[in-house]
Amino acid sequence: MVITIEVKTEKVKNMITGYIRTIPEATARGSFELARFGAKQLKIQAMAAGIKPWGGGNRKLFSRQTRAKKAGKGVWQIVMPLHGKFLDSMRPHWVSLKRGRLITKWAKDKGITAGSIFVRPHPFVASAVTVINQNAKRIIEKEINRTIRRKGKR
Repeated sequence: MVITIEVKTEKVKNMITGYIRTIPEATARGSFELARFGAKQLKIQAMAAGIKPWGGGNRKLFSRQTRAKKAGKGVWQIVMPLHGKFLDSMRPHWVSLKRGRLITKWAKDKGITAGSIFVRPHPFVASAVTVINQNAKRIIEKEINRTIRRKGKR
C-alpha cells in the first residue's frame, strides 16, 4: 500500500507571493504603530514628570503637537514641540519675575511675591525611550503576525 500526498505548487506559490508582498507592508504598519506608541508614551511621561497645563495651555499644546509623522517611505518619526526638549534638558536656573512674562503671571497666581524663582528641568524623554525600546519588538511582531494570520491578504 502506497500513500501519495499531492501538493499543488500553484496554491503554495500564491500564498508565498502574498506573504512576500504583505510582510514588508506589515513592518511599515508596525513602525507606524511604534511611532504612535512613542508619542503616547512621551505624553504620559511628561505628565508623570509634573508638566501641567497652565495659562497659555503649553501642556495642552504639547499634547496636541506630539505625534507620529511620516518622514519618508517606510520611515516614521515622533514630532515634539521644542519647548518639550527644553523642559527635559534645561539647566536649573533663576528666572526674574518681570512684568509681561507668562511665568510672572503664573507666580502671582500661586502667591509667589519674590523677585525671582528657581526653575528646574522635568526629565521625561529618557523614561519614555526606555518604555518604547521595551515594547518595540512586541508592537512590530504583532503587526507581522496579524498579516500572517490573514494568510498574506491585506
